[in-house]
Formats: sequence, structure tokens, C-alpha cells
Amino acid sequence: MSAVKQKILIVDDDSNIAELISLYLTKECYDTLIVGDGEAALYTINTYKPDLILLDLMLPGLSGEELLARITVHLRNTDRSGAVALLRAGALSLDLNAQSAAWAGQSVKLTPT
Repeated sequence: MSAVKQKILIVDDDSNIAELISLYLTKECYDTLIVGDGEAALYTINTYKPDLILLDLMLPGLSGEELLARITVHLRNTDRSGAVALLRAGALSLDLNAQSAAWAGQSVKLTPT
């Protein structure tokens, strides 16, 4: 009986970087999927249901920071038992259990989108 592969969504507009990351993760027996922008990532999260999202913060259109905030709101409103409680990206910190966000230590108000 084979183990279920963990799913990793790679969100990066630089296809060379995304392909390289995917290649290494696939060699380590992860199932990867690449999307090139924030809007595609939002759609894919619902259909692919990744265990981990590797997110480039500098995306065209919907920025990585905005996407991260939307993902947090989505996870808060979705039953995801075992979901990660704390997400960090640079100066941005999101605590799903406390339903709070901070940028460089300063509290930020999240609103549904």
C-alpha cells in the first residue's frame, strides 16, 4: 500500500523558479502544482486542496501579501481540521486561531473579501 503524497501548490510568476522548485519537490515524492498568479491560486486552493502553499510575494495583479490575507480568511471560513494555525511571510504574521494579523509587529484588521 502506497502512502498518499502531500500536495504542494507553488505560486510564482517566474516559471523557471517554479519549475525548479517543483522538480526538487517531485523528486522527494511530493505532488506539486504550479500557478502563475494570485487569482489562479485562489481558484486552485479550492480544487487542489494543497497541504502547503509556497507563495511568491511579488506577483502581478493580486500581490502575494493580499493573496496571503485572502487565504487566511478562506481557511478561517472553511472546515480544515489540522490546518496550520500560524502563517508567516517576511514581516506579515497571521494567527488563524486568534483570527489576527500583524505587519512588522503592528496589528492589522482583516476583512472578508
